[in-house]
Amino acid sequence: MKKITFCALFLACFSATSIAQPHADPEIRIVDWVATSSLEFDLKIVVENGFNTPRTVKVGFDIADPAGKRKEAIYRDVTISGKERDTIGFRTKIAGTEPWHYTAENPRLYSVKLSLAHEGRQVETVDFRFGFGSTTFDGTNILRDGVPLKIVVKEIDFTDEKDAAEKLKALKKEGVNTIEPTRQQQTAFYDLCEQLGFWVIDRADVHSDWQANDPDYLEVFLEAERAMFYRNRNRANVIGWSLGSDCGNGFCMYRSYLLLKELDPNRPVIYRFAEGEWNTDL
Repeated sequence: MKKITFCALFLACFSATSIAQPHADPEIRIVDWVATSSLEFDLKIVVENGFNTPRTVKVGFDIADPAGKRKEAIYRDVTISGKERDTIGFRTKIAGTEPWHYTAENPRLYSVKLSLAHEGRQVETVDFRFGFGSTTFDGTNILRDGVPLKIVVKEIDFTDEKDAAEKLKALKKEGVNTIEPTRQQQTAFYDLCEQLGFWVIDRADVHSDWQANDPDYLEVFLEAERAMFYRNRNRANVIGWSLGSDCGNGFCMYRSYLLLKELDPNRPVIYRFAEGEWNTDL
């Protein structure tokens, strides 16, 4: 049998590592997940059944703290109707997370492994890193676990992984703790920012030659905003969203702002080129 082929949404949305088992059945698969935390670890896993008939699967997760100690493992048997998707939710209190909540000064990440089994064999595993804590915006300040962040931000371009590593380490020594990349970056860049302890204001892949006030371009703009959001929404160090590079302002940028505010009411949406108009929070 072929390895699992993930849907386009999954590829566009997520930067965590997915591992398809060598003999995975492509008809049963994980297509999405969302992980958040405040007082509890809240995880939602979307599983798709491509068969015509209902199938029972075992789905769940393991989580280990930054020191590698296993903290919890929960699995559940779920029956999914034929040609349907189901969202399986888990909510649990993970003991001892408080000293290891993610911050730029304390960039501690837990290891999470999602697992899906069908007919007694493991079909798929997905590994990702997770930082405890919550980011919110009070209209003036970005807060982490209710405490305003002291942000020193740098807008900068990165050309490759080596270039990014060298620049980030130099910026860390200068006291910079927040990065707004001038364009979309590879997954390795966001991983590096997590590991080194940089907050990120992620920027959508919206370019200066696009027509911000032309309704015919609207879906192109919105798809770029969605791709950014779904790719990095699970990252603890992403504290805000940037609508894109300078394309002026207008109808498409207004709608882009409203879309991101709907998708994520907690984090601020920023457009450096709003020129005093309402579609930027900072």
